[in-house]
Amino acid sequence: MRKWMLAAAVCLLAPLLMGPVEQKAGGNLVKNGDFATGLEAWTAVFPGANETKYAKNQAAVSVADVPGATAGAKALKFSLSRAVAESQGVKAVTPLMAVGAVPACEFGAEVMVRGPSVILFAEGYRADPSQKESGNDQYPGYVRCWRATLFPKCGPGVWSPQARTVNLAKLPERNRPTHILLKLYAYGAAGEAIFRNVFLRGAAVPAAAKP
Repeated sequence: MRKWMLAAAVCLLAPLLMGPVEQKAGGNLVKNGDFATGLEAWTAVFPGANETKYAKNQAAVSVADVPGATAGAKALKFSLSRAVAESQGVKAVTPLMAVGAVPACEFGAEVMVRGPSVILFAEGYRADPSQKESGNDQYPGYVRCWRATLFPKCGPGVWSPQARTVNLAKLPERNRPTHILLKLYAYGAAGEAIFRNVFLRGAAVPAAAKP
C-alpha cells in the first residue's frame, strides 16, 4: 500500500518537477506562445512617431533557452537596465486575435522574475472604420474598448504560473471585445523578466469571474 501511495504521489508531482503542462490542443489563440519560432507573431519593435520612448525596445527583448528546462524549450526574456526600468519599461505584444462571442476568456503565462515588476495585459477591441491611427495601442479599423490586467506574484528566480479568467458577458455591449491582444510588460527595477507558454483562450463563466 505504501509503495502504491508513493508511486501515485510521484505521478502527481511529476508535472511540477518536469516543467509546465502544455496548453490543451486547439485552445490557445496565441500563435507561438511558447516562442519555439523566436519572435514570430510577436511585436517588439515600435517605430511609430507616437512611440518614440520605445524606439530601442527591441534591444532589451530576446528569445532564450528556458532556464532549467528540457533542451530546446524557449522563453521570451526582457533584460532591463535601471534607466529603462525606471522610465518606459519593456514590452512585447501579440496581434489582435478574434475571440468572437465567447462568454469569458482566460489569459496568462508562466513568469520568472529577477528584479522587475511585471504586468500581463489583455486588451479588447471592436471594429470602428473611423479609427485611422496606428501605434501606441491604436490599430486602424479598431478601437480599444476594454482592458484587464494580471499582476504576477512570484519569488525571484522561480517559475510561477499566472492566469486570470474574465467574464466578458457581464460587460456592456459597447465594451465587449470581438478581438483581444496580449501585452507582456516589465518595469520598475533592473533585471530580467522571462515568459513562457503565453495563452489566451475562451472559457466557461465561473461564478467568481468579474470584468
